Amino acid sequence: MSNEIKKIDPQSVQWPAIADKAALEVALVPETARRMLRKVDTPMKAYQSEAPTLATISKEHGEGFCKNRLFLILDSSLSNYLGSQYDLGKTQVALLAEEILDDFYALNVADVFVVLKRIMHGDCGKIYGKINCQYIYEAFRNYYQERSDAVAESHKASEESIAKHGYDRTTAPTATEEQVADLYKQYRKAYEVKKEQEAQIHLSAQVHLKEVLTTFKKHVKNGTKENM
Repeated sequence: MSNEIKKIDPQSVQWPAIADKAALEVALVPETARRMLRKVDTPMKAYQSEAPTLATISKEHGEGFCKNRLFLILDSSLSNYLGSQYDLGKTQVALLAEEILDDFYALNVADVFVVLKRIMHGDCGKIYGKINCQYIYEAFRNYYQERSDAVAESHKASEESIAKHGYDRTTAPTATEEQVADLYKQYRKAYEVKKEQEAQIHLSAQVHLKEVLTTFKKHVKNGTKENM
């Protein structure tokens, strides 16, 4: 299966504009965000979801706002997912949110929920007794590396596909993730336009061929009558 960047069903995830703080605050309520992201279960789906990154939220509305939202998501999700195995104090969760924001700021909100789902499903290793901050931090660190590798591989596949259509990567400056994604969108748009043009040409050719065959049949029919 191709690793090219493809958007997931837009109906499954709808995010407000990053500048709309009130709407974003509502979208980041743990229960609301969890419903929006219920179908996002892999690093690539999280990357493609267009959910805002921790860095973007911090830049737009301040580190305090982002840290507070992340704290609520961690505390609510882990307490619901793990029950009695979750016994972290508020100060511990606040420090954990700060560490995640500092070290994994490139992750987006969808990524955070994918990590939390993995913890819930036991995909980050068996939990013995109570969960601790180190366990959660390690889960985020491992995911961050996996996600970085997945995105890099996806971009590589996309660039190779784009290169086949005339884009010389060796003569161009190093592109950022956003530039590569934008270039891919341009390529896809041009590709869809080309396919539409080809479809129209094919349809016109079919219509023309039908007209030629109809005319030919009429000539044959008229010629047969004249010879009778």
